[in-house]
Amino acid sequence: MYTIIGGSIALVAIISFIIYKLTRPKPFEALMEKITDEEIATYYSIMSPGVILSIFDQKKGPIPLVEDHSLSIARYRNRIAIGIENFLLKISDQAYSSLGFEEHTDERRTGSIRLPREQMIGMIHGVQLENKAARGGFENLSLIILADNEYGNLLLSYQDFLYEDIDKLISKLKSRKPLVDVQETISEVRRKSVIVMLAAQQYEQAQNGK
Repeated sequence: MYTIIGGSIALVAIISFIIYKLTRPKPFEALMEKITDEEIATYYSIMSPGVILSIFDQKKGPIPLVEDHSLSIARYRNRIAIGIENFLLKISDQAYSSLGFEEHTDERRTGSIRLPREQMIGMIHGVQLENKAARGGFENLSLIILADNEYGNLLLSYQDFLYEDIDKLISKLKSRKPLVDVQETISEVRRKSVIVMLAAQQYEQAQNGK
């Protein structure tokens, strides 16, 4: 009897330990959870110029579709010699060209663009939506997540922590949700990008301090 009871207790302990190991936050995710609303508010526009979702128009080429940005503030406006509207068109075109939409793929399509004049780096993620009326049977969209040049490499290095939010956006696009819902998720992606960059900064500082 005691052997059975002892074995049961040991089994429960092992299962509990396994569950703990699987569910406890990993080091980087734990840092993300500790980022405060105050930190996000302080660094929001400093780190993140904005997030733009562009679409390939059959007549006009790549054009912005949904935007959440702070490009009109002095910090960024003074860097954009061609004007904000032309800048958005420029990065939409660069993102589309960089992603290479010649063929359809179900794999994650990512890339980056560097904007030395504007002192920004853009993480880009491709989205293909089935549409029989479109050329090739798909609509091609580019999600452009901009970061200030100082923090852009952090965004690129830890971009996989944004994939969950990006996948939510793709799900809304595939289900043809209203643009107001898409706009909400775009804003969530921008906020998460700031969290990722702040956590990445702290993580690398801790690693370098070892």
